[in-house]
Amino acid sequence: MVVVLLAAAWLRLGRLPELPVGLHYDEAANLILTRQIAEGSYRPLFIRAYTGKEVLFFYAAAPWVRMTGGAAWGLRLGAAMLGILTVAATYAATVTLLGRREGARGIALLTAGWMAVAFPHLLLSRYGFRAISQPLMQALTVATLWRGLRSGRMGWLGAAGACLGLTGYTYLAARLFPVPLALATGWLWIRSGPRARLRLLGRLAIVLAVAVVVVAPLVGFFLRYPETFTTRISQVIAPTWAEALRGVADCLLALFWPGRGDGYVRFNDPGLPMMDPVSAVLGLLGLILIVGARRTRQMEGAARALIVTAIFVMTLPSALATGEITPSNLRMVGIFPFVAVLPACGAWALLSLLGKVLKGTMRAPEEQVLAGWVLRTLILALFGVGAMRSGILYATWAGSDALFLETDGAMALAAQVVDALVAPAGPTIYIASEHYRHPTVAALATHYREAKWLTGGASLVLPVDGDAVYLVPVSLQPPATWPAFITEAWTSTTHRGPDGVPALTAYHLRASHIAGARAS
Repeated sequence: MVVVLLAAAWLRLGRLPELPVGLHYDEAANLILTRQIAEGSYRPLFIRAYTGKEVLFFYAAAPWVRMTGGAAWGLRLGAAMLGILTVAATYAATVTLLGRREGARGIALLTAGWMAVAFPHLLLSRYGFRAISQPLMQALTVATLWRGLRSGRMGWLGAAGACLGLTGYTYLAARLFPVPLALATGWLWIRSGPRARLRLLGRLAIVLAVAVVVVAPLVGFFLRYPETFTTRISQVIAPTWAEALRGVADCLLALFWPGRGDGYVRFNDPGLPMMDPVSAVLGLLGLILIVGARRTRQMEGAARALIVTAIFVMTLPSALATGEITPSNLRMVGIFPFVAVLPACGAWALLSLLGKVLKGTMRAPEEQVLAGWVLRTLILALFGVGAMRSGILYATWAGSDALFLETDGAMALAAQVVDALVAPAGPTIYIASEHYRHPTVAALATHYREAKWLTGGASLVLPVDGDAVYLVPVSLQPPATWPAFITEAWTSTTHRGPDGVPALTAYHLRASHIAGARAS
């Protein structure tokens, strides 16, 4: 497990200040909000701005933002730490779910290993988005709940209730997480005898009571401001059942079918499915083994029910959000602790078979020891290949021009230019932007307040006196209708992205030309 966590940390922390490139509007807004929390000037229960945001991630990231002096990569560092913790929590959850099943710890280790190197989870672990906190709290909920249900210990049951309640503070998609929990515990109820049912009811009552206490402040907030609960849902929800069913099919295919993954470059290498081809084959085998396994123990049967139902239910936040991009890895983030079990089960079955073959051909004790070492070496080699593959894939995607342009890289460049040009006798700086007072510039530019804004890029303002500099993203180039005596007078400088792609143009108009323009 130490090797798995080291690999997870290496993938999530390496070159973090540099990659991913750009700073999108949404991530910049998150940085501004986290800075306010880190400074102690803001203590929200739920963030009403920007169509509403749950707060657990912001509080978790605030110490890292504070320690890095408010840097953008400090927000991403907070997300990376949550991602690493999720790998460990997934191991704990899998071990607890499988219980006394043969090979439980081996399957759990493979599950954590898949999570550590899975490209979609790696990607989200290096972004400053609150969704990354959801799979962590789900895994902790499952780990503590199953341990509590097995042992009956108040500490574990109370911890499960607290984790379940805190899950409500993670991300919008987490509101569906109680559904697979209810289905799995309902299955356990049906399979239990009268005394066991009474015992189960008492334990679940403790979990539910603690969860209600923890989530009650948030529920109270929603009751006072009901629009905050429904605003984002109403913006993206599928308008018809036909679209919803199509969304479900698209999201299930996005798990394994090449070319059918999330097509949005911000959250994926477009079209890449959640599982690579090898993981997809192993995952199919794992699903068959889980569904077709003999249910000799009730808790393990409930665990299998939880894994299968959670995979389906946690795709619904994306499947039903056809008002925007579907499928979406971000909205399906809750699937990770559960879908990782599938390829792990498939891989463990094949490795167990290979181990039996090797031991059958090696009779001497020392030969059987050698067979064990061969298997361990094979697993480490495959894990190393997976980690290297994900690292290379991520570095290529995270430094690409396509991502830079999509994540408001032009605005990040504008922030640099603003800080370089602002001086007591410097030019008046105008920024053309799709959004007024763009958060990316606000988050990155020390002299943000000195800049003036040209919303949409279709207007031109001349300062009262002095030089003027107009920062215009390539996507908002000035229209040809601007007067020729202005466009012929200014000089321009092109600022480029990581691979040299033009992203931002700075037009410099001197005071003498401005005076001449006014005179004419």
